[in-house]
Amino acid sequence: MKALGIIIQKDLSWKMQAETAIKKGIKLISNLKFLRKYLTEKQFLKAVSAHFYDTVFYACSVWYDNISTSLKNKLRSLHFRLLRTACRDYYYEHSRKYLAKRCQRANPDEWSNFCTANIVLKTLRDKHPSRLHSLLRSSYFEEPRKGGLGKFFDKSKTKVGKQSLQNRLDHIRKIARPWNDAKLSNDSIRILLKDTYFSYRQ
Repeated sequence: MKALGIIIQKDLSWKMQAETAIKKGIKLISNLKFLRKYLTEKQFLKAVSAHFYDTVFYACSVWYDNISTSLKNKLRSLHFRLLRTACRDYYYEHSRKYLAKRCQRANPDEWSNFCTANIVLKTLRDKHPSRLHSLLRSSYFEEPRKGGLGKFFDKSKTKVGKQSLQNRLDHIRKIARPWNDAKLSNDSIRILLKDTYFSYRQ
């Protein structure tokens, strides 16, 4: 079943969604590689942001963390193929770290963590939607001496696995500066998250 542009399988697997995203990505790369001849690097990266990432990684905060390592590797590979095309690095002369820094683009893992953290932080701060806020609030712990910096735990009695709330939100612990402060604007939060998760900003 397809809902809001996402393929939902009856066993709640995201394999088909990821495979569809990869097929779209391969097709788009062929078209974008042709366009690179006529665009500057800056123009090409704008086209990539508008036409590739918005399509291939649509709603990635829902499905990306729940797919196999092999599918993630394929999506990462597509990402860096685009960056190599942008830099005309067709002979693999540059490292992935260099490409990310030069193109100012987050890789799929960084982008997924950013999107998930942004949703969680916004829900806790805005207290909306109320049901999700209640769930997150009941699983959130903040030490008095670390005001504004909390962590999540899994309060369920089931065996802890990779899908537990604690593991799904463990990357939020990387945020080093207080974020649960009403004085901070949404723009400030986004900058804080980018500084935390995007390696090219570090």
